[in-house]
Amino acid sequence: MFPHWAIRQAYGLTETCTVVTNTAPNDVFFGSSGTLIPGYEAKVMSPDGKTEITEYDVPGELWAKSPSVVPGYLNNPKATAETFVDGFMKTGDEVLVRKSPKGYEHFFVVDRIKELIKVKVSNFMASTQRVLPYTDMHWLGSPSSPCRTRSSHPHPP
Repeated sequence: MFPHWAIRQAYGLTETCTVVTNTAPNDVFFGSSGTLIPGYEAKVMSPDGKTEITEYDVPGELWAKSPSVVPGYLNNPKATAETFVDGFMKTGDEVLVRKSPKGYEHFFVVDRIKELIKVKVSNFMASTQRVLPYTDMHWLGSPSSPCRTRSSHPHPP
Protein backbone atom coordinates (compact mmCIF):
# COMPACT_ATOMS: atom_id res chain seq x y z
CA MET A 1 0.00 0.00 0.00
CA PHE A 2 2.81 2.42 0.90
CA PRO A 3 5.84 1.12 -1.01
CA HIS A 4 8.17 3.95 -0.01
CA TRP A 5 7.62 3.74 3.73
CA ALA A 6 10.33 2.39 5.99
CA ILE A 7 10.26 1.77 9.72
CA ARG A 8 13.36 3.02 11.49
CA GLN A 9 14.45 3.62 15.08
CA ALA A 10 14.55 6.99 16.84
CA TYR A 11 14.91 8.24 20.42
CA GLY A 12 13.38 11.22 22.18
CA LEU A 13 11.78 12.40 25.40
CA THR A 14 8.93 14.71 26.31
CA GLU A 15 11.45 17.23 27.66
CA THR A 16 13.40 17.33 24.38
CA CYS A 17 10.24 18.28 22.41
CA THR A 18 11.60 16.41 19.36
CA VAL A 19 13.55 13.25 18.77
CA VAL A 20 17.21 13.40 19.77
CA THR A 21 18.43 10.65 17.45
CA ASN A 22 17.05 9.26 14.22
CA THR A 23 18.09 6.55 11.81
CA ALA A 24 18.91 7.96 8.38
CA PRO A 25 17.71 5.82 5.47
CA ASN A 26 21.23 5.64 4.06
CA ASP A 27 22.80 4.48 7.36
CA VAL A 28 20.66 1.84 9.09
CA PHE A 29 22.60 0.11 11.89
CA PHE A 30 20.55 -2.74 13.37
CA GLY A 31 19.59 -2.15 17.00
CA SER A 32 20.64 1.50 17.16
CA SER A 33 18.37 4.48 17.58
CA GLY A 34 20.40 6.33 15.00
CA THR A 35 22.58 9.40 15.05
CA LEU A 36 22.03 12.84 16.56
CA ILE A 37 19.68 15.03 14.58
CA PRO A 38 20.91 18.47 13.48
CA GLY A 39 20.79 21.07 16.24
CA TYR A 40 21.59 18.62 19.05
CA GLU A 41 24.67 18.14 21.16
CA ALA A 42 25.11 15.08 23.33
CA LYS A 43 27.59 13.53 25.65
CA VAL A 44 27.81 10.24 27.47
CA MET A 45 28.65 10.69 31.14
CA SER A 46 29.94 8.37 33.86
CA PRO A 47 27.47 7.25 36.56
CA ASP A 48 28.67 9.97 38.93
CA GLY A 49 28.11 12.62 36.24
CA LYS A 50 31.63 14.01 36.56
CA THR A 51 33.48 12.36 33.66
CA GLU A 52 32.63 12.38 29.98
CA ILE A 53 33.00 8.99 28.32
CA THR A 54 34.72 9.36 24.95
CA GLU A 55 35.40 5.71 24.08
CA TYR A 56 33.13 3.51 22.00
CA ASP A 57 31.12 0.64 23.56
CA VAL A 58 31.35 2.09 27.08
CA PRO A 59 27.93 2.66 28.67
CA GLY A 60 27.04 5.87 30.43
CA GLU A 61 24.15 8.30 30.87
CA LEU A 62 23.07 10.27 27.81
CA TRP A 63 23.00 14.03 28.29
CA ALA A 64 21.35 16.06 25.50
CA LYS A 65 21.38 19.77 24.66
CA SER A 66 19.42 21.75 22.07
CA PRO A 67 17.32 24.91 21.85
CA SER A 68 14.26 22.61 21.78
CA VAL A 69 15.00 21.10 25.21
CA VAL A 70 12.84 22.57 27.96
CA PRO A 71 14.73 24.84 30.40
CA GLY A 72 13.37 23.06 33.48
CA TYR A 73 10.29 21.81 35.31
CA LEU A 74 7.59 24.35 36.21
CA ASN A 75 7.48 25.10 39.95
CA ASN A 76 9.92 22.26 40.70
CA PRO A 77 13.40 23.70 41.27
CA LYS A 78 14.65 20.49 42.92
CA ALA A 79 13.84 18.31 39.86
CA THR A 80 15.22 21.01 37.56
CA ALA A 81 18.52 21.12 39.47
CA GLU A 82 18.78 17.32 39.42
CA THR A 83 18.03 16.99 35.69
CA PHE A 84 19.56 20.02 33.96
CA VAL A 85 23.30 20.74 34.15
CA ASP A 86 25.10 23.44 32.11
CA GLY A 87 22.36 23.43 29.48
CA PHE A 88 22.36 19.63 29.14
CA MET A 89 19.42 17.45 30.12
CA LYS A 90 20.33 14.27 31.98
CA THR A 91 18.04 11.79 30.21
CA GLY A 92 18.18 9.00 32.77
CA ASP A 93 18.93 6.50 30.00
CA GLU A 94 22.10 4.45 29.77
CA VAL A 95 23.53 4.42 26.26
CA LEU A 96 26.62 3.41 24.41
CA VAL A 97 28.00 4.72 21.13
CA ARG A 98 29.20 2.58 18.24
CA LYS A 99 30.40 3.41 14.75
CA SER A 100 28.24 2.02 11.97
CA PRO A 101 29.83 0.19 9.04
CA LYS A 102 29.50 3.49 7.15
CA GLY A 103 31.50 5.30 9.84
CA TYR A 104 28.77 7.25 11.63
CA GLU A 105 28.28 7.27 15.40
CA HIS A 106 25.06 5.57 16.51
CA PHE A 107 23.43 5.56 19.94
CA PHE A 108 22.17 2.35 21.56
CA VAL A 109 19.98 2.52 24.67
CA VAL A 110 20.99 -0.35 26.94
CA ASP A 111 19.24 0.39 30.24
CA ARG A 112 17.24 2.89 32.27
CA ILE A 113 19.06 4.71 35.08
CA LYS A 114 16.16 6.64 36.57
CA GLU A 115 13.89 4.18 38.33
CA LEU A 116 10.53 5.91 38.29
CA ILE A 117 8.60 6.57 35.09
CA LYS A 118 5.27 8.43 35.17
CA VAL A 119 2.53 6.96 32.99
CA LYS A 120 -0.61 9.12 32.89
CA VAL A 121 -1.34 9.55 36.62
CA SER A 122 0.24 6.28 37.76
CA ASN A 123 3.88 5.50 38.47
CA PHE A 124 5.75 2.28 37.91
CA MET A 125 9.28 1.10 38.44
CA ALA A 126 11.36 0.82 35.27
CA SER A 127 12.98 -2.32 36.65
CA THR A 128 9.62 -4.13 36.52
CA GLN A 129 9.49 -3.73 32.75
CA ARG A 130 11.29 -6.04 30.34
CA VAL A 131 14.39 -4.41 28.89
CA LEU A 132 15.56 -5.91 25.60
CA PRO A 133 19.25 -6.10 24.81
CA TYR A 134 20.31 -3.45 22.33
CA THR A 135 20.73 -6.11 19.65
CA ASP A 136 16.96 -6.71 19.82
CA MET A 137 16.09 -3.34 18.24
CA HIS A 138 16.22 -1.27 21.43
CA TRP A 139 15.64 2.52 21.28
CA LEU A 140 18.19 4.91 20.95
CA GLY A 141 27.37 10.76 14.79
CA SER A 142 29.06 11.25 11.92
CA PRO A 143 32.57 10.09 11.02
CA SER A 144 35.00 11.73 13.40
CA SER A 145 37.10 11.00 16.44
CA PRO A 146 35.36 8.92 19.12
CA CYS A 147 32.11 10.26 20.51
CA ARG A 148 31.76 13.61 18.82
CA THR A 149 29.24 15.93 20.45
CA ARG A 150 27.60 17.75 17.54
CA SER A 151 25.33 16.34 14.86
CA SER A 152 26.56 16.50 11.29
CA HIS A 153 25.00 13.35 9.87
CA PRO A 154 23.45 13.81 6.43
CA HIS A 155 19.80 13.37 7.40
CA PRO A 156 17.43 13.77 4.46
CA PRO A 157 15.32 16.95 4.30
